[in-house]
Amino acid sequence: MATNVSEKDKTLRELIDYCKAKSKEEQDYARGAFDNIVRSWAMAKRGAYDRIAEHCENLLDKEDTNGDER
Repeated sequence: MATNVSEKDKTLRELIDYCKAKSKEEQDYARGAFDNIVRSWAMAKRGAYDRIAEHCENLLDKEDTNGDER
């Protein structure tokens, strides 16, 4: 079971890193966008990446808190 948890943690951390990087890309893109629609779309995508990263962080915290209680 420990191996599965380690792999799951590793995968969640990779997703968090990916989403944070994509969020930064969208923020930078939005700053350079001249069209309000394009800027709004980029910020919406940024928000989605942020929410996914936050959800993954919550899953990691939940595992740390619950341990083997599942």
